[in-house]
Amino acid sequence: MAKWKDKCDPDPLIRRMEATRSVKDDGQVQFSGMDIITVPARLENIVELNPLVTQQDKHIIVWSAIRNAGKKGALSSDTVIEEIKKLEKDYLSKREQKFILISTLSINSQKYKLPNLQIDGNRITFSPKSAKYFIKHIAQNQYIKWHIRENKIPNDYTWVKTTVSAKGIHNAVQKALRALSLFRGELNYLINYGTHSFSSGSKPKPINKIRYGPIHTLHKPDGKLVDDIFWYEEDCFELAKAYNIAGLFDKIMNSLSGFRKQLCRSKIKDILENAILLYNAALDSHSFDTAFIKLWATLELLTGTGRDRYDITVKRTAFIFKDAEAIKGHLNILKDCRNNIVHKGYMEGQKEILLNDLKLYVEQLIGFFLWNVKGLKNFGEIKQLLDSCPDKKVLENKLRINKMAQKLHK
Repeated sequence: MAKWKDKCDPDPLIRRMEATRSVKDDGQVQFSGMDIITVPARLENIVELNPLVTQQDKHIIVWSAIRNAGKKGALSSDTVIEEIKKLEKDYLSKREQKFILISTLSINSQKYKLPNLQIDGNRITFSPKSAKYFIKHIAQNQYIKWHIRENKIPNDYTWVKTTVSAKGIHNAVQKALRALSLFRGELNYLINYGTHSFSSGSKPKPINKIRYGPIHTLHKPDGKLVDDIFWYEEDCFELAKAYNIAGLFDKIMNSLSGFRKQLCRSKIKDILENAILLYNAALDSHSFDTAFIKLWATLELLTGTGRDRYDITVKRTAFIFKDAEAIKGHLNILKDCRNNIVHKGYMEGQKEILLNDLKLYVEQLIGFFLWNVKGLKNFGEIKQLLDSCPDKKVLENKLRINKMAQKLHK
């Protein structure tokens, strides 16, 4: 149920909208000035809606609620939130429709044929043939052709069709991109794991090898474009070469099946999936600073320390390593680098080397959670494990005392 966020006061913003409100002879409400742009954007950030409502749909709901309330009379926080509640209810009661997102990936389609798969109930199909009716409609759209004139989709890229059921356009794109980004993140994790990637003095390039093409288009099941719109990749300054490393990709695909099965069995599947998505987004970046901040955020997510002190993030990460104290020292260096980017706007030292160091820690933590915590029931128990003292003698002593306690209280 929609509500204003705690400790947030919408009234000053709504009073500003009310001051510019007028109603025309035909009953339509209108507003004037810059507030019609700035106020709804600010109100979006202080209202809570059901998580199923996408950010784009939230924008539409808030702006529509302001107009609807304005038609009925003076605006107030109460009248606006009542209209938001009605629109949220209407949105959630919508029947789902089928949509198809067409994308491209930097995987050499002439060398590799990918098996179709399902992620979160969304079907992903890799085939130029199955996408040909959709490609035809894309090619006929002059606006899309103009947008990608500088970044044409390479002929050897793999075309991808992601089929989803969703309540609307933005919900469909969000669902499809999450599923496809998770698949891409899993692939990139397996390709990147344990490797260092250096640009050899040239301009920074993303570490990820499997990246998106320049655009995504949304279609109806018959292939026609939905509302003549598309979504573009903001970081697509330079298209990646289609991935083509003889022998290695086949091994990666063989590993992917076991990786995905283990991920589905995990007691912390949601956390691991979100970590893979964040890891993948970090290594898509052309900026070392941006990639570093997102990788550190991935470390915080995996250690459950988003609001805790950084020393807890460091301690929990270091626990999985045999030389925990030495690792702590290195992680503290990386922590300082993260703080320099956030608070000073720059990072000292060899950025690319330090970024790769942080990448390795994130990869090993994901791998540890995936394969080595089977006996633990939930994320709380995993954090208890990471909070343990890594000293062998201390652990043996604790075990001895716990066994005595068990005998006393059988």
